[in-house]
Amino acid sequence: MISAHMYLLALMPIMVISTCRTIQEQDHVYPTVKEYYKWEIKNFIEGDNLIYSLDSPTSLFQLEQPLHIISEANHYAHQIDIVATRAFDIPETGAWANDFAFMGQDYDDYSWWIYYSEGKQIQMNIAPSFTKSINFLSDNRLMKCLDLEYIDRDTFLVDCIEPGDDTKPGKNYVYIIKKGEPPIITVKTFDSIKYKIVSDRKVQYHVYNAQNIGDGFSDEEPLRILLRGQYAYGTPGSSITNLDGDCIIDLLKNNVQNEIVETDKHLDKKQLIQDLGIKPEDQENFKFTLIDFKIMPNGDIYILDAYNGVYIYFVNSKFEFKFKRKIDVGTDLAYAFDVNNKIDQEGINHVHIAVVHQKSVIEYIDGIQKGGWLDAFEAKHPSFIFASQQFLIVNPGGNTFYIYNSDHQYLIHTETLLTRIYLTNPYEPDLIAITNSFAYRYEVGYARLAVHSYDATLGDNEVKFSAIGQDKRKCEASLKYQIIKEGDTNIYPVDHDPFPKVMQHPSDPIFVQELAAGPNLIYTNGDDSQKDHVNVDIHTVWELNVTGLTFPTVTDVAYADILIDPHWSGAHKFWFLYQLESNKQVEIFECTTKTQLSRDVHCEEHAKFKIPNVLNPSTSQFDWDAEEGDVLTFQFIEHDYQISVYESTHDQSSPLFAIKYDELPENKITSFTVLRKAIYIVLPNKKEVDAWFGFFPTPTKHIISSQTMKEQGSDRIFEPKKVFGNPALKSEFVLIQSKDCIFFGDMRNTFTLIYIFDIIPGADVRVYLGMKTIFIVQKSETLGFKIQEYNYEKLSNIYLMKELPLYDYVIQTPLTTDYCYQTGFLFVRALDPSTQETVILVYESDVLYQLSLHKVVKTHLKINDGQVMNMAAAGHDQMYMYVNNQQNIQKMIGFLRDAIAILQPSHLSNQYVTQLMATVNITNQVVTKPMQISYPIKYINTQTYINIDQNELSKQNGQFVFTNQTADQYLEIKTTGWQSGQVIKYDADCNSCESHLIQMINTIYHITDGSQYQQHFIDGVAAGTEMIFQTSDSIILQDATGKWVGTHKLPVGIGADCRSITATEDGKVVFSGCEERGTVNIYLTFCDGKNCTAATPTMQQIAYDAKYPSKLLYKDGILFVLDNNNNDPQQYDGTVRVHKVNINQEEKTWSLEQPGKIIDSRFLSTEPTIPFQPADFDVIKYEVGNVNYYKILLSSALYRVWFVDLYFDNGTIKFGQHDKFDLFALIDKNFAIKSHTRFYQIRAIKSTKKDKQLLTTALISTNIMATYAVTFTYDISDPFKGAPVQSDATVPFLLANYGTWKQLNKLTLFEDHVAIAYTNQESILAAVYLLPTIDHNAIQDTQTKVVTLIGGEEDQQMTQISTQFVMTLSKDAAQSRPVLHTNLVFNIAQKENMLIKYGITDYPRLFIQKGDQIKEQSVYITARNDYGTAQAVIHLTKKNPPGPNPPGPDPDDDDSKSSSNWWWITLIVIFGVAVMGVAGYFVYAKYFKTTNRPLHVQSY
Repeated sequence: MISAHMYLLALMPIMVISTCRTIQEQDHVYPTVKEYYKWEIKNFIEGDNLIYSLDSPTSLFQLEQPLHIISEANHYAHQIDIVATRAFDIPETGAWANDFAFMGQDYDDYSWWIYYSEGKQIQMNIAPSFTKSINFLSDNRLMKCLDLEYIDRDTFLVDCIEPGDDTKPGKNYVYIIKKGEPPIITVKTFDSIKYKIVSDRKVQYHVYNAQNIGDGFSDEEPLRILLRGQYAYGTPGSSITNLDGDCIIDLLKNNVQNEIVETDKHLDKKQLIQDLGIKPEDQENFKFTLIDFKIMPNGDIYILDAYNGVYIYFVNSKFEFKFKRKIDVGTDLAYAFDVNNKIDQEGINHVHIAVVHQKSVIEYIDGIQKGGWLDAFEAKHPSFIFASQQFLIVNPGGNTFYIYNSDHQYLIHTETLLTRIYLTNPYEPDLIAITNSFAYRYEVGYARLAVHSYDATLGDNEVKFSAIGQDKRKCEASLKYQIIKEGDTNIYPVDHDPFPKVMQHPSDPIFVQELAAGPNLIYTNGDDSQKDHVNVDIHTVWELNVTGLTFPTVTDVAYADILIDPHWSGAHKFWFLYQLESNKQVEIFECTTKTQLSRDVHCEEHAKFKIPNVLNPSTSQFDWDAEEGDVLTFQFIEHDYQISVYESTHDQSSPLFAIKYDELPENKITSFTVLRKAIYIVLPNKKEVDAWFGFFPTPTKHIISSQTMKEQGSDRIFEPKKVFGNPALKSEFVLIQSKDCIFFGDMRNTFTLIYIFDIIPGADVRVYLGMKTIFIVQKSETLGFKIQEYNYEKLSNIYLMKELPLYDYVIQTPLTTDYCYQTGFLFVRALDPSTQETVILVYESDVLYQLSLHKVVKTHLKINDGQVMNMAAAGHDQMYMYVNNQQNIQKMIGFLRDAIAILQPSHLSNQYVTQLMATVNITNQVVTKPMQISYPIKYINTQTYINIDQNELSKQNGQFVFTNQTADQYLEIKTTGWQSGQVIKYDADCNSCESHLIQMINTIYHITDGSQYQQHFIDGVAAGTEMIFQTSDSIILQDATGKWVGTHKLPVGIGADCRSITATEDGKVVFSGCEERGTVNIYLTFCDGKNCTAATPTMQQIAYDAKYPSKLLYKDGILFVLDNNNNDPQQYDGTVRVHKVNINQEEKTWSLEQPGKIIDSRFLSTEPTIPFQPADFDVIKYEVGNVNYYKILLSSALYRVWFVDLYFDNGTIKFGQHDKFDLFALIDKNFAIKSHTRFYQIRAIKSTKKDKQLLTTALISTNIMATYAVTFTYDISDPFKGAPVQSDATVPFLLANYGTWKQLNKLTLFEDHVAIAYTNQESILAAVYLLPTIDHNAIQDTQTKVVTLIGGEEDQQMTQISTQFVMTLSKDAAQSRPVLHTNLVFNIAQKENMLIKYGITDYPRLFIQKGDQIKEQSVYITARNDYGTAQAVIHLTKKNPPGPNPPGPDPDDDDSKSSSNWWWITLIVIFGVAVMGVAGYFVYAKYFKTTNRPLHVQSY
């Protein structure tokens, strides 16, 4: 339940943020002459729908807007009223072929025209030129043509209608226009079966095989269908506000005579009623309100109904409409949609649907809601939406359209064009706009700043740029730059700080970007002789210590490779393979490291088998991949005409299948490449590449040949030699090496040519495709060596970024390279001429020229030209490399994508914050004098590490005394004075521990085991000593003894998700907050401790777009509702809602005052840059002049806490003033705080009235820092107006964060104990703290006390980490101390977390049984947490009980034993009465003799 619920939360439609925010003010960069590089401005300034500008006069830098025009062309069609446009696409994929046409009427002579443009498929960066035209109908005032379609590249289809009258229907015309001189025009006419005239409709022609939709066989003729559908706003009597509910889609076909003919098949209301199974009583009111339809490449037909969602049909080989399924898209009126095949990073295809509603856009991936945007616009018919791979372009009616990023969910840009006529490429970020005079081609994306210089510059220069949000706020940023010469090896400073300004101790390792700019940077720790320094250890590359694997003889390794886990399930796992030349045996090992920084790697044998050929590293004869469950598949050339595929597990290797060719010379295989689920086989004698897919049950072969290239506009020589691509990411892209070029395309259903790269004829070539760029490595005997890097991120505008630097290194022969497909790192063997040592040059992709040589790895040996060196590399953020010089060295190397820094303070002061300095020396192999940089860091000591002072503990050994008695006894181990640190659990080891006569009882210990009742509990509330728990659809009662006494199923609907609960103090009235189908409902239930009854009405709906009832609080007839995403309060700007509630317990009725008061950014008048994003709230109540006043304490995620005053006036809730307090500034001033700290929970601990002031101390938690106790002072001299907060506050104590664990937005408080939820993204810890005593009347200590936890309960979570679990502190009837209820521990058998009741003590205890049988002994105590352990030893001393010696028992007399027991019982009773008398006096003195007590406020 949690994971499913959290998925919906994460993919909830978002609101557009109308402001901008600068996230990086400046960067210092060093572009190189001839380099072409682009920076995305969103990395500097973020926000929705920003307007960008370049603020510095410069000819070196160009600003590219989100809609960036890359080309334009003019044409002459001034007199044409353009009705329809169309792009010719490849039927199998829907990809554009770069041919376009538009159709319209000459309003002077009523003639109809087609204007068209013919382009080359590899020139997608050129605007279409509509210089060719065809007049297909002249001087016809009656004819109305509605839509245009391509039959093939040279043939158009135009759909027209001639109006009918009362005596006859309209006549449909289909014009077929074939290009030529003159063009060939044929026309088909059909009587309309329903309409006299239509004002708008759509046709779509498609060719596909019936087998694509599971109907028919592969040898059947392809289906050629034409669909003609009448829009619901384009039929007689309909309008954009009065939609036709009886629409129809006609089915026509292109027959064997190549003629368009109508069929008798139609998709209409009658067919839908039958297919959907509409009940007879509902059929009369059923409507088919067609808004749009689209045929996908596989033949699926997606149909959007205005009210009923999306229907999916197909047409079978009998030309019948067949229903597949329906997708619900909500009840809001739909205005437009688009469907496309979205390819994810791994090359897997998904169906992507985007639907436009009146004020929103909603997206679906494979039928499941993914996200969208709310309150985006006001749509009207006709609206349009175009979905490409990353972007959505929405025209809600008019000339304004919106560009959304579909992957990252934000509005990029709004544009108003002079025309409404435009087309969007479904596979590339490519838009074409058409007017009567011009065609414009745009690149769609983010705003970017581009540099392309041919001259170097001196000194520092600066280019400034800015963005303006819809609220007119301007955000600025800049680039400091210097254009340097090619081959520059100097080290240049950068202006960003690689280390945080505030760090906690302990701290996690830090990923660091460049500390400077330059090639092959080497970092060393700075001067550690200074007192206040930080030890900096930066890790990038190191040799691995391999165990479990004995390397074979160096010279016997013919081939080696490394394979990383492609599913990212094993972040530190890889497979290592090598083949022995002596016997052709292949051996595979599965290897693991513990962490990214591990120097040790352990390998275990996975498989061992032989193949018939000795593999050559320079040819593509072998490939392998990892499937789920550690199953490996291998493909290799068995012989010249066969490729065999094997499967290997830990137990065995067995053949899967083989691809066999007839043994003819033209079928000889020279190489192959595996890209995800496809095998590309090169047949050079045939001059073709065969792409094999879907081997089970029947393989499918697609042929790529010279004819393929000619059909797609290329006349280059196609003589395939090798196929390249990325098997891990972007596997749909294919690069085919030919004689003098590389053909670049994608392979979805068929090969689509995208671009052609030139190469040196005869060169040894390697091509590597990464996420955004392509490396082309060439080594020619005559023309030398070069590495080119191309950017292909925008497929319509591929460009050369740079030629990578070699500096003085020399590439060796044979060309030896490898590539890490997941990270984009290129490894090249070279010679360092200065040391005559063979090295490995490691290049990083998609960075500036000067940073591209990431690292030079030494081999410590010269390998002469002509000698083979085996090299293999793979990895994610951590990469692994194997090197074999074929002489005397083979080793494995660990390599990090980004350097990791481990920072350790030289010392920490006694203060909470210590200021230190981190210094780093930077050099490379060329620069001799290192550059030194220093960074100030404020260190916060969380006191997490456990320390034991055994000497101090030894002084207390006299306190550890147990009694010589049979009865159970507990021995408290006070840890004050000898232990520091945050201890989660204690263990005990001693002579009597194994027999359990002595056991350790932790501070947080089990009272129940949670096995009695298995439910998915979400929230809980205490009612005295009883508990009431909330599940997703029920409330469950637990009595004071812990017994489950009642379950009440709430009358919620299907799919309801109840999230929160609150109750009156006596537990007789219970409120449940539930989310149901996009609305928030509050259910009220009356309970008597055992049974519950639903109130009348059962629920009340919260009005005005409430989303998630994360928290409820009921107080004195007021219901407070927190509406936010509790897991991420910043996901949207939430609200706190205040409602008056009237409850009649006798009649079991209630009412909720609507709409109540909504506390949000508007109510509080917040600045746009710091919106109110409530994370939590609390309410305190105080009295002035016999009037009760309430103050709402509100924590906002960003920087502040807010206060809102209210009171009752004649039964009406009145609001006083509201104000804010800058909590971030207070903590930053007094301590230190990280810039990305967010405030979470807020709870009032205590309030005290002093004169005309109210002092309140509240706990306020954060996401990554401490939880602070802050004392606020309010002026209550005139409470009717409000109680404003004073400008200053104090922090009497803070609860230290548990190491580097992040806090969840969850906290519970009872009296002087608080529990806080922490997570490390795998486990959740409920940590319990004991709060110091607060006395507002006493003199306040100026020193803030740091409080550490006293214990906790932790367990790994089997579902996604969220706050949807129980964590409640309360009073227990049988315990004198608070108890904790929480459900963190997972029960494997029940597959559910168990709700366990825990007792709480402030110190650990030893539980001693049968003390009369235990000797004095030492007990070794281990204190532990997730960061380490520490051990202490105490000595237990035994003593006899007080009083006279009891009579000794007669060993042979059972009655004597009984007498002895009664003796002990008598003593215990007498002693107990005495103790109770003394205790009673102290209770009286404490509670009944105390005067002038401060006002205690219970926190809710």
